[in-house]
Order: sequence, then C-alpha cells, then structure tokens
Amino acid sequence: MRQAQILRSYLERRSPYVHLLDGGISDNLGLRFSFERVIEEGGLGEMLARTGREATREIVVIVVNAETEGDIRERSGWIEAGLTSLFGIISGIQIRSFNFETIELVRSSFREWAAQLGAERGMPIGFHLIDLRFGDVDDPGDRRFLGSLPTSLNLDDASIDRVRAAAAELLRGSPAFAETLRSLRALPARPARR
Repeated sequence: MRQAQILRSYLERRSPYVHLLDGGISDNLGLRFSFERVIEEGGLGEMLARTGREATREIVVIVVNAETEGDIRERSGWIEAGLTSLFGIISGIQIRSFNFETIELVRSSFREWAAQLGAERGMPIGFHLIDLRFGDVDDPGDRRFLGSLPTSLNLDDASIDRVRAAAAELLRGSPAFAETLRSLRALPARPARR
C-alpha cells in the first residue's frame, strides 16, 4: 500500500519537478525494500508464489556495504574537521547504526519467515545473509581508494574494476559465504520434471 501511494504521488502532476536524494538517508543498503515487500505481499510464501518461486528451498542475500568513514585529523589532542566533514561524520554515525539495525532486522525476520514457511510445507527453507564491508578489505591502499569513491552512476572503468575485485576478495574470504556454499552443495537434487 505504501509503495503504491509513493508511486501515485509521481503521477499527481502538482509540480513539473521531481526532487531526488541519495537513498542512504533512509535505506543505505537497499534491504528495507525487500523486507517491506514481504510484509506487503502478505508473507514470504505469498511473495514467492506471486513471483513464480514457490519451489524455493534456499534464500541467499549478499549485502555489499560500501559505507565510508569521514575524514578526521587528530592534532594535539583536538579533533579538527570542517563543517561539511563534521556533518558527514555525524550522518555517517547515524547511517552505520541504521545499517546495523537493518541487517539484523532482515536477518532475524527472514530466518523466522523461512522457518514458518518450511514448517507449513514440511520441508526446510534455508536463509543466508552474507554481509560484506569494503572497510574489511585487507590492503590499506585499496580501503582508502574504496572509501574515497563518490556515490555515482558514472564511475570510470578502472574504478569499477577495483570495486569488483574488492567485492570478489571479500566474498572469497567470507566465512558466511563459504558456509552458504556448503549448504547449497548439500541440497538433495530435485526430481527431474516430466
């Protein structure tokens, strides 16, 4: 219902302009939409049925968290930052806190929904959330580079290659991803369709 109201507001031609802001203010990870969609659809089973995914046995969500830290320089015991940097630091603290809460909400809700749906179907449904953070990249130079990237739809090819390489490195080193792969490999094969 809420999404329909938001979409309808764009059709009510009150103004010739649409003002857009970075989604990080309300959902920096893009997870809240999926969470809200399950609720709006009437539950996980209903959403899977509506999208033609009734036979789903495992749900895997990979979050690549590209949040950055503000630039603070400590000199003589005082923290010096310009007003713009200070605003970024303060909003960053709020966003990081909200990100943590969002991940935990999605993780616990989807696990509960999957367990309920599995009990209804008489077969388990697994849920896996893999949380990757660019701040966990091993190389300090790569971490600095990734932290300096702007929110943009126009990154140059070299930057895109470095982002992809960092995501691949984090995925390969993720214990949660390794466990997910083991779980998926252990699934019994589905019977062939006739």
